[in-house]
Amino acid sequence: MAGDPVRDYWLVASGGRIEFIGPSIPHTMDVSCRLELNDVAILPGLINSHCHTEFSDLTDPIRADSSFTKWIENVVAYRATNQDLGIESRKRAITTSIQESLATGTRFLIDTMTAPWSAEWVEDAIAGSLVQSEISIALTGGTPFLYLACPEVLDIRRDRKDATLSHAQKVTQSVLGKQWGSSLTALSPHAPYTTSLRQVQETVDMLIQRGGVVSMHLAESLDEMEWLRDQSGPMREALSRFRDPEYLSNLGSIQEYVREVVNAPRALVAHGNYLPQSELDLLRTKNSSAAIVHCPRTYEHFHPNITYPLAERLSMGVTHLIGTDSRASNPDLNLWAEVQTIAVRHAIPASEMIAMVTKGPALLLGVSDMGTLEVGKRSLCTAILVPGFKRLHQEDLLDRLVKSDTIAVPLERMLLDRAIGT
Repeated sequence: MAGDPVRDYWLVASGGRIEFIGPSIPHTMDVSCRLELNDVAILPGLINSHCHTEFSDLTDPIRADSSFTKWIENVVAYRATNQDLGIESRKRAITTSIQESLATGTRFLIDTMTAPWSAEWVEDAIAGSLVQSEISIALTGGTPFLYLACPEVLDIRRDRKDATLSHAQKVTQSVLGKQWGSSLTALSPHAPYTTSLRQVQETVDMLIQRGGVVSMHLAESLDEMEWLRDQSGPMREALSRFRDPEYLSNLGSIQEYVREVVNAPRALVAHGNYLPQSELDLLRTKNSSAAIVHCPRTYEHFHPNITYPLAERLSMGVTHLIGTDSRASNPDLNLWAEVQTIAVRHAIPASEMIAMVTKGPALLLGVSDMGTLEVGKRSLCTAILVPGFKRLHQEDLLDRLVKSDTIAVPLERMLLDRAIGT
């Protein structure tokens, strides 16, 4: 993603960093293992910009039934039941998410999460995913997966505000110094139907001080837009028992929410399906620090007969990244499958689709050692298995890459499989 695709090049890695890329390995470079991959493309590690790992003990998405509000009620009910099952259930969900994400080529995940949560669970899941071999250690440096915790904060009731802020503080402290963690601080003022405008302002102020990331669900559904317009519609009664007067007295319009969120150093607008034109124009002016995170298969879960206006918004200059959302609305956490879904639904260049899960999020988040294949950057690469790839003409490479029959895996696992095969 640093330039045009190159073929028949060598990539040399050691200690989790790229040391060389070129058509032939210099004689002065001591390389202990060489493996040639036919029908394989090497990409920068895929970055999932929006995910909720806590729902990964679901085997099937929760049905939408043409009602976003009803879906929320079912999610709340599921979460309550799941908490009754104990901490082990949540730990299994997070472990499953990390293992599934890594197995399908994701190397960095932003997790919008709630309590209970433990840094030890993440650490154990990542450590358990590391293959102990010279090839794996050379490419990963012993850390095969990166994780950014993004705790939800909300104030639909005062007790929820106190509890979520306390949890966010504990999460932020517990990830300091972790090899798999990030120097970034991330917070999610969940959504306008759970979080007041004042709470969003307070959250953004905290992140400005820390140079952090705000991620918020905005304009996700028509129910949400109706609630913000005049506090009517399905959300009025459905969530009434959760609200207190203080939250209700500090609501804003969708315009006010968006304008506050983009004041953060780095802003992720999750979904943004129904954003007004004025807010799209604002996002365009902030396109180096703010992005919509589109989750293609979640969008289709709720909008089976409506196409997301991706090409139109990209042509406006609105930055888009890609996420998987959660197993509550998606059959799996395969980020490459999201790219393939876009390839089927939208007439945009394959290079743009791939950039939304590599170079784009790395640039916006300021993750300077990921996003492109260049010397000195992390060698947490993703391998794409493409039948017949070696025989393709140069101009056909990227288009072929995003077809539905390609498979994404961690590069080290592809190499280990080939090494064992030889």
